[in-house]
Amino acid sequence: MIEDVALQTYREEERDLSPEDAAFLDTQLGRKITVRRAMTGSGYLIDPQQYAGVVALPSGARLNISPRIPTSNLLYMLSIAYKFPPSWLTDVEQYETLWEVLDPIAEFFADLVTERIEEGLYRAYVETEGNLAAIRGRIDFPRDVLYNSVQRERTYCRYSVGLMRE
Repeated sequence: MIEDVALQTYREEERDLSPEDAAFLDTQLGRKITVRRAMTGSGYLIDPQQYAGVVALPSGARLNISPRIPTSNLLYMLSIAYKFPPSWLTDVEQYETLWEVLDPIAEFFADLVTERIEEGLYRAYVETEGNLAAIRGRIDFPRDVLYNSVQRERTYCRYSVGLMRE
């Protein structure tokens, strides 16, 4: 059984990793997570800096990086920022780790997407124009001759751009 590696943000800790896992973290996440050999012992010093989350390692283990603040505080900040219903917060406070919280958050956002689709996706079109490298929409001949009479690598066009409802 492969054990998960638990870390906390802003705290460098020594952990046992396989050479493949250490190489993966260094090459794939080297700009975010610092990995280096420990001077004493056989492990690696891992510093996740400000990054929290879950990373699947090549060995099959997971690197679980939790924030320094308690999970309940993080959930409270998310609920305020994203206007979650008050009942949502009491439902997920029972979770201890960030990994356990991801499913309810994903479910909440999936419900929001479903709700938006059921309301109908609204699209408005805005007429715009520009001197483009490829023809888009219809050619505005008077302006095309005005702007591109000498060099013909561009064409002045009028076209519609779709905007989604916010």
